[in-house]
Amino acid sequence: MDTWKLKDKIMSGDITYTIGDRVIVFRRKGNGYPRQLIDGTTYVVIWLCGERVEVIEEGKYLGSRSNGYKVHKSFLIQKDIFREMKIDELLKGL
Repeated sequence: MDTWKLKDKIMSGDITYTIGDRVIVFRRKGNGYPRQLIDGTTYVVIWLCGERVEVIEEGKYLGSRSNGYKVHKSFLIQKDIFREMKIDELLKGL
């Protein structure tokens, strides 16, 4: 899957986030950023501010925003959108 296409869709506003969205990490920088997030783990968006998104691990919401991780939105994608893109990519190969 081409991460540049996904990043472009996020930055252009084709993919938007709302509070409560379930997201996963789909790319990282060369230095490992965002290091605090684990691949394959589902996170929930709890706060939005411009280009930043604050997430917390699904099932660990404690009612306080201070327990989350602040990450640039270009590193995360909604789980259902990612699933649909993976299915489309697999079906193209048939």
